[in-house]
Amino acid sequence: MIWLCAKKDLLRLRRDPAALLLWIGFPLMLISIMAALFGKESPKPRGLLLIADEDATFVSGALANVYSQGKLGEMIRTEKVKQDEGRARMEKGDASALLVIPKGFSDAFLNNQPMQLPLITNPAYRIMPRLIEETLSVVFDAGFYLQRIAGDEMRAVSIAGPRSEEQVVDLSRRFKRIADSLSKYTNPLLIELKSTVVKEDEQPRKSFGAIFFPSMLFLSLLFIAQGVAMDMWKERTQGAIRRFVSTASPLRAWLGGKMLSAGIVFLTVSSAGFLMAHFFIDLSLDHALPSILWVSASGIGLCLLFMLLIVHAPSERGAGIVANLVTFPLMMAGGSFFPFDLMPANLAAIGRMTPNGFALTKLQEIMDGKIHLLALAPVLIGLIAFCLIVSLIIERRVRRNFAV
Repeated sequence: MIWLCAKKDLLRLRRDPAALLLWIGFPLMLISIMAALFGKESPKPRGLLLIADEDATFVSGALANVYSQGKLGEMIRTEKVKQDEGRARMEKGDASALLVIPKGFSDAFLNNQPMQLPLITNPAYRIMPRLIEETLSVVFDAGFYLQRIAGDEMRAVSIAGPRSEEQVVDLSRRFKRIADSLSKYTNPLLIELKSTVVKEDEQPRKSFGAIFFPSMLFLSLLFIAQGVAMDMWKERTQGAIRRFVSTASPLRAWLGGKMLSAGIVFLTVSSAGFLMAHFFIDLSLDHALPSILWVSASGIGLCLLFMLLIVHAPSERGAGIVANLVTFPLMMAGGSFFPFDLMPANLAAIGRMTPNGFALTKLQEIMDGKIHLLALAPVLIGLIAFCLIVSLIIERRVRRNFAV
């Protein structure tokens, strides 16, 4: 009888393909959007630095090239512009910062003269402007010490015009003396650095899509659970519950069939979501099977929770209002709109105590391989006990108010 009731619900769902496609397509659509926006790479801070080089010398070019070297070049993209164009783009918020290298910068640096170097930052960003500013500060510190060590020699080299052999030999001797004076600090090194790397079980960095995927999956689960629970009122209106009560089968068989059909839907949606995430955002499928089973079990628990609320509503309209009043706070606080890692610590701590927030946290641990599904046996036992108790309450309420 449980299977017959589940088959009945699945057949009714097949006759309403729009609802089924909406439930399955919702997480797939979100995954597609995240893949298109963020790609498969792990999130990195990126910024655009506009450089107005009005000096156009070797020294100014070396300063601009600092931002395109090594790891810094992976985070900051530089673009040379005219000063007027750069300021106009900064007013539109098109870049993280604008660096203006005024004419005469090279002469001022070589002759150890004061020079203003305007750096205009975008107040809409916090990380990249600060990184650009700190890098510029480090470069100036390096230039200060370079002036103290070899300022006279650099000024002698920068003088235009031919040089005699005596001048060339003299410059060579001066640079050699500088090298010799520094050798007592570098050969051997006065400070020896010994580092020990403590290896930890590091998880690979995730893309934005992989970070948001569990939240989006549970967002879909909340909608499905609400839809399955609201279906009780449709069956009451159509007289299906009253006809079932008139048979010899217990009402718990009808409820069990509804949970079985809901579990099949949750299993289908979560499986499709994981496969889609694997192809679009490179989500690992190493722990996909226990994750899918946990999502399906959590969905049944959420479905019973909604049914418990809906059966106490005085009307179908009141049931819809109650369901929405519960759904949206759970979405906001339970990590379905924003992952817990991106939420304030206090709010995230509260969100993890909500039913969907708790299930979402455990799903993330299963996906990361931090916890095995068997380790959740106490939680699963508690979930089964909760489902049985809630089922008894729902059964009594349905028999009293819905089977009339």
